[in-house]
Amino acid sequence: MIPFPAVAVVGYKKSGKTLLLEGILETLHRDSPHLRPHVIKHSQEPLPSGMEDTMRLFPHASTVEGLFREGSALLTHKLLPLPTYPEEVEGDLLLLEGFKEVFRLPRILCLRSPQEWEELSTGLELACFSLSPMEIPGVTLFGPQEIPELTARLLTSGFLLPGFDCGGCGKKSCRALAREIVAGKASPKECVNDSSQEISVQVGNQRLSLNGFTGNALRNVISAYLKTLKGTGDGPVTIRFRL
Repeated sequence: MIPFPAVAVVGYKKSGKTLLLEGILETLHRDSPHLRPHVIKHSQEPLPSGMEDTMRLFPHASTVEGLFREGSALLTHKLLPLPTYPEEVEGDLLLLEGFKEVFRLPRILCLRSPQEWEELSTGLELACFSLSPMEIPGVTLFGPQEIPELTARLLTSGFLLPGFDCGGCGKKSCRALAREIVAGKASPKECVNDSSQEISVQVGNQRLSLNGFTGNALRNVISAYLKTLKGTGDGPVTIRFRL
């Protein structure tokens, strides 16, 4: 898999997650204005004020799109899947806020106390951030003044695995491979699910794992059948049906 900058900012409430992300975005805007960050935020909080009227429509509609001066917001009852491959990201890097249960990309932990390191560490930590100084044995903490350094680390060491847990890399799960990548013992290129292959299959909202052999075999079978039909030309092929 081609390396792609991605990281999840994880921590408890009021630990500085949004402040850190804001600082990363400001740093990118200043130092790398050509990059387009894609941010996905997970929150248990209600929608912010200013959308009360829009939310009155939401319980009785499948989808509501709000158009505002600053842009638009799409509200849907569906739980949209996280990107599987880099080309599904609408930008050049992916920043997640929250998502403690996602283990296929590195993390920046936002900590309020040393105890939270014990509670949140998973071996996926690219760095740790804190709003106030503290001592944690064996852990280097970054503060608000060091956000540019954290941003540089994200750009060079961030990555996104598909989460298929196919075992094609020789590891038992994407989480296991991700931990070895963070530890410097493996590379994202060891993932065999290459997003650049010429065929992809999606069932519902879930993209299926296809290695090079199965992907090529499926593509060849479908191509051979389609070429027997009249009117078949060159170009992308879309086939939809229900299992």
